[in-house]
Amino acid sequence: MSVTDTDYGSNAANTLAKDGTLALSPSAFSVALWTANEIDLTVTNSFGNHLIKIAGSFNLASLSTTPTTLADFINDSSLGTVSSLTNFVNGTTAPTGQGFTEAFGTPVNFPDLVSLLGFNGTSAQSVAYNTVYSGNDSYYTSNDATGIYSDAVDLYGGNNTFYENHPKLQYVDVFYGGWGSSNPGINTAVLPGKFADYSIAQSSIYDAYTGHSDLSGGYMITDNTGATNTLQVYQVQRLQFAGDNTKIALDVGNGGHAGETAEILGAVFGAASIQAHPDYVGIGLQLLDGGMSFSQLSALALNVAGATTPQAVVNLLWTNLFGSAPTSAQAAPFVQMLTSNAISTGDLAVMAENLSLNTTNINLVGLQQTGIHYV
Repeated sequence: MSVTDTDYGSNAANTLAKDGTLALSPSAFSVALWTANEIDLTVTNSFGNHLIKIAGSFNLASLSTTPTTLADFINDSSLGTVSSLTNFVNGTTAPTGQGFTEAFGTPVNFPDLVSLLGFNGTSAQSVAYNTVYSGNDSYYTSNDATGIYSDAVDLYGGNNTFYENHPKLQYVDVFYGGWGSSNPGINTAVLPGKFADYSIAQSSIYDAYTGHSDLSGGYMITDNTGATNTLQVYQVQRLQFAGDNTKIALDVGNGGHAGETAEILGAVFGAASIQAHPDYVGIGLQLLDGGMSFSQLSALALNVAGATTPQAVVNLLWTNLFGSAPTSAQAAPFVQMLTSNAISTGDLAVMAENLSLNTTNINLVGLQQTGIHYV
C-alpha cells in the first residue's frame, strides 16, 4: 500500500500515532451523508468544526437502518473499503478550509481506518499506522502562511518522501522517515529552494513522544532565506532541493549506503572522485539501494576502473590507500590470495575500503557532517 497525505491550512493532522486522533467517542460523529461511494461525518472538538468526507465503496445493505452517528456502523466488517479521506476544519473546501487529505493506494477496510485515526474514542495505535503506512508514502505540508503550527510526521515502513512547503513560522517541522517501522526504507525530504540557500548540520532531533530533543543521528536543515520552516529529519537518507535539483545523501555513517559508496570510490577511484564525480556516487547509491551488496559493488567498481587481474587489483587499491604503488614483496601475499581464490576480488576491496587509512583519506567523518552530493 502507498498513502499520499496532503495538508492545507493550519490545524492539519500529523501521521504520528500519538497525535493522529480527534479523541472523541463514536457517538460524537454525526452522519451527514451516506451513499455507496461517500460517507460524510461531522464533529466539533477543540480544534474546530470538522467535516470528514470518506470516499470508497460501501455496502448500503449491510445496515438495517440509516446510521445517524459513527457508533451505528463503527465495527461493521462488511461495510466496505476506503480509498481516501478528507478532513476539513472550519471550512468545506481547500484551501479555504484547514485539514488534510489522505489517499490510499490500496483501499483500507473501514474498521481499520477508524482504528488508524482514533475515531473510536481511543488513541490511534501505531500498529494500525504500520499496517496502512507500509508502502512508499508521500506527505505534503501546507503552504498556508496563517497561524503558528508545525508538522511532526512519521511515514513508517517503505521508501517515503516528505515535501516541505511551510512558510517560515515559529516552530520547526520534523520528518521521521521510518521511526515506527523495523523496515524504514530509503526516505527522502524535498526542500523547495536552492541548495545554496540552506544549511545542513547534524543534530539531536525532537522526540514527539518524550517531548525532548534526544534522538541522535539526525539532521537540521535550515532555510537561510527564511522562506520555509526549518526541518529536522531522522532516519532520512536523502535530501533533494527542488530549486536547482541538487541531491544530498545523508546515510554516510553506520554502514549507510552513502558511506559505503564513498569508501568504494576512495579505494578504487581515489578520494578526489567523491566530489569530482557525483554521477559515480549516484550510480553507487542506486545499486546499493536496489539490493547489490558492498562486495559486489566493489568488484564492479574495480572492473570499471580496469583492474581485471589480481596484480592490477592489488596495485590499484594499494596506490589509492598509500599514495604509491606497492613493491613486489608488498603485493605478493594479496595477489596470491586472489590467485588461489582464498578471497574474492570484492571482499579484498571491502577489506581495503574499511581500513581507517581509507576512511581518513576520504574524510568520512567530515562527509557525515555534510552529506554527499550525487546525481
